[in-house]
Amino acid sequence: MPPITSLSQLRGRNIGTLDQTAALRMLEATPGVIPKTYDEELNAYEDIVNGRLFGVLLDYPIAKYYASPNPELELTGPPFGQIAYGVAIEKGNLALKQEIDSALHDIISSGELRGILSRWGLWTETVADALNQTIDPSAPETEFQSFISARIANVGLWPRIQRYAFAGPLLARAAVLTLAVSVGAMIAAVSFGLLLAIGRIFGPAPVRWFTSAYIELLRGTPLLIQLLVIFYGLPNIGLRLSPFAAAVLGLGLNYAASEAENYRAGLLAVPAGQWDAAQALGLTQSQSLRLVIIPQAIRLVLPPMTNDFIALLKDSSLVSALTMVELTGAYHRLATETFDYFGTGLLVAFIYLLLGLPFVRLARYSESRLAKDRRISVSNRPSSPGAGAARAQGAKNGS
Repeated sequence: MPPITSLSQLRGRNIGTLDQTAALRMLEATPGVIPKTYDEELNAYEDIVNGRLFGVLLDYPIAKYYASPNPELELTGPPFGQIAYGVAIEKGNLALKQEIDSALHDIISSGELRGILSRWGLWTETVADALNQTIDPSAPETEFQSFISARIANVGLWPRIQRYAFAGPLLARAAVLTLAVSVGAMIAAVSFGLLLAIGRIFGPAPVRWFTSAYIELLRGTPLLIQLLVIFYGLPNIGLRLSPFAAAVLGLGLNYAASEAENYRAGLLAVPAGQWDAAQALGLTQSQSLRLVIIPQAIRLVLPPMTNDFIALLKDSSLVSALTMVELTGAYHRLATETFDYFGTGLLVAFIYLLLGLPFVRLARYSESRLAKDRRISVSNRPSSPGAGAARAQGAKNGS
């Protein structure tokens, strides 16, 4: 196929790029091109190999390191446009700006920057023109070739196992963080969900309206959006939370709506005769609720509550969007560094399974124990006096 010399040649083609980039704006400005956005560069290049994309448009350094080492891919065409990189500093800090400008001037004029970029294979005609220096590199691509050699050497099974072992500490920390977020969020969900259920059933009209609206809103909107609003939106009104606090709060508030519905089902499932019996004993409504009704309702909703925790454990993967390196965040980091989404994905999925298995067993144990208790309760139920009298009378008549 001839080289791509114009973006207009990409009309009708699926072209991948990163979201919120100059490359995406260039693709969107070209009529007929079908842009596909990605969060990870490697995913985009893998989709070319998998036949989902015709090509990828990204910065040259990204393309050189992610695409050119793959024998199934090739770089094509001249550069399209130019991108200027900048260093962000605090506004008004002129002293720091002057120091940075002076340091950049020194490494450019001395040829040091040219040597660095040459060794890493990033000294191009575009860079040379921008710095008003010669096009030829000042050193061979030793660092880039070392990168290629290391990548090729890590393809076999044993190097993969070594990488997984080396990543053990990172995955262990990520697993502990995932479990901590999940347990904290479930505690918040169970506690707040009970209050929501009581308010929805027994509260005055305004409380019932509020709890109903809350439950429908939280259950009807995406959890990821809720997490992003809490972490990135609340600072606009002066409330700044750490990533951990935002993750626990977001997951807890969301799952509280689901737990409230579980509690509501449990509370309504308690026979009305339990209320009558409690009132006959002289208990107030609040005492009846606290001492008689809620304990029975919790017993009924314990299995679905345990299942919800397992679902929450898996949904905790969304908190990687809050800059937290939990298991999913660790997976993205390792997969990007090792170019191995498949093996790393299986490993992380297995860790999620190990974390969830104890709670799966707990859910099954709770269900079987509750079923056993119900069978014992039914079998130990005394016979009614009327039935006994009928049998006795029948025996008497028979005699």
